[in-house]
Amino acid sequence: MFDFISARDKKLRWTILHPDHWTKNEVQDWLKCVLEKNKITGNDKYAILEAFDDVDGHQLIKMSAANFKDLDMEYGELLFKTFKGLLPSHDQQFTEPSPDSCEESAGTSSKFASGSSQKPHT
Repeated sequence: MFDFISARDKKLRWTILHPDHWTKNEVQDWLKCVLEKNKITGNDKYAILEAFDDVDGHQLIKMSAANFKDLDMEYGELLFKTFKGLLPSHDQQFTEPSPDSCEESAGTSSKFASGSSQKPHT
């Protein structure tokens, strides 16, 4: 539709789509945002991204907490709670976040970048 969409806008495409319509790339972009907001870096970050590499949004919605933990024992629960925070009701209604929700300069926490009061592991 628009050939002039910037790389930044493509990375934030997950912020305007219902998670059921996320591609594998949009799941990865969401994960990168969550990992950055929770200061999960290095080997942990890459292991999580690799574990979820073949998962799209439709699959993510169907996953249980145990499925998330199967993919990442240490951060699976955090990721599950964060993701389920995007789907506040049984009919999976969704509120579009701010496009700058994942940028480092954003001073406020987006519903999509956090969804858990759990502190990151250090």
